[in-house]
Amino acid sequence: MVKAKLLRNTERGRTCNIESWGAEKEPKSPLNLQTPAYLTYTRFGHIPHLTWDVAQKELSHLEQKPIYQVSMAAIFECLLAIDEAGGIIKFASMPENCLTHLTIHDPLGRIASGFNKTKGIAVWSARAGRKDVCSEAYPVSIAAVKSDTITALSDYDLPFDAQKKRQGKSLTRTKAWNEALFSEESKTGGRPAFAPICGGSNKDTRFAFAKAFVQVPWASGFSIELWHFSLGPKVDKKQVYEKDVIAELLGETMLLLPQDKVRLVEGAFNPTQILHLIKLGVDLFDSSFASLMADEGKAFKIADDFESTWEFSVLDFNDAKFNDDTSKLYDHCSCYPCQTFTKAYLRHLVNCKEMLAMVLLTIHNMTEFDRMFARIRESLQLAQ
Repeated sequence: MVKAKLLRNTERGRTCNIESWGAEKEPKSPLNLQTPAYLTYTRFGHIPHLTWDVAQKELSHLEQKPIYQVSMAAIFECLLAIDEAGGIIKFASMPENCLTHLTIHDPLGRIASGFNKTKGIAVWSARAGRKDVCSEAYPVSIAAVKSDTITALSDYDLPFDAQKKRQGKSLTRTKAWNEALFSEESKTGGRPAFAPICGGSNKDTRFAFAKAFVQVPWASGFSIELWHFSLGPKVDKKQVYEKDVIAELLGETMLLLPQDKVRLVEGAFNPTQILHLIKLGVDLFDSSFASLMADEGKAFKIADDFESTWEFSVLDFNDAKFNDDTSKLYDHCSCYPCQTFTKAYLRHLVNCKEMLAMVLLTIHNMTEFDRMFARIRESLQLAQ
C-alpha cells in the first residue's frame, strides 16, 4: 500500500510522510519520503538522455529517494520482452530494488483527443502509434511491468466545452472500467492504485469523480488529471494554466479527499505552477518539466526568494547571445555541468545538436528540480 501520514497543513500547502510504497522491497526498510515530492520521469525505462551508470553517478547527490515513473505509452510495444525479462527493472537495467509507478500516458508524449471509446482509452506511442487500453488489456501490462503502484484507468479526454451528457458519460465509463479492473485482486496483483479525479474544466464533474472514488477500497491515493493544463508539447486541446481557474476547479474537490491519502498530479508543470498546486493541496508531481527543458536546450533556476515570489528563470542555449559567454552555467549549483562547463560550450553543443548537450542539461535540471522541492519542504516546515 501507499501509506502516508499528514505532518502539517498550512495555507501554503501540506507536508506528509510517505511511509511505504507498494510491495515490500528487500532489504526491508521504511521509505520515509516527505512531501511535496516528485516521481522521477523516465522514457523507455531510463531518465531521458542518461544511461543508468551516468544517472547513478551524477544524480547521487539528490536529496529525494527516487520513485521512477514508467508510462505504458512508452513501452507497450515491447511488453512481451519486458515480461520475459522479469519486469521493467530488469528489462531496462534500472537500479536493483528501486521503486516504480506505472502510469498510462507519457507526460511529454502524445495525448490525443477524440479517440477514447466506451470500452477503453487510447494511448499513443511514438513508435507503435495508437493502442486501445481497456480493463482486460491493462492487467497484461501491469503483470509484465511489475511496478509497485499503478494509475487507474480514466476517461481523461473531456473537452473544456463538453455538454452535461458527455461529462456524465466520462464518469460512467471510468467507474465501469475500474470496477472491472479491480473486481479481482489477481488482475492488478494487489498493487496500490491512484484513483482518477477527472472532469476537464467542470468543477461539478470533478467533485462527482471525487465522491465516486473517495471510498473505493483499492484507492491508495488520488491522481488529479490536469493533462490539458500542462506544458506537454504533444497534448491536444491544451488550455492556459490560470491560477484562479485552477483554484476554482479543484477547491471543493480537494476538501473532499481524505487527509491521509496522497494527491498526485502528473504532467510537465513549471515551478510557479507547482507551487500553486502545492498551495491547493497536491503532494506529488513528476520531473518531466526538467526533462522538457533539457529536450528544448534549456536550463532553469529558481529565484533566491522563490518561496515568496514564485519566480524562476530559464537560459535558452538556442540563443546566439551565449556564443562568447565564458561564465559557468550557474554559480550556486554544485552539479557536474555547472562546476565544469561554460555557457558558450553548452551553446555550442546545443547549436550542433550534440547529444552531450541534453545529457548535461538533464543533470543540471534534475539537480535544480530536486533542490526546488527541498526548498519547498523546508519552507512548509517553517510556515505558520
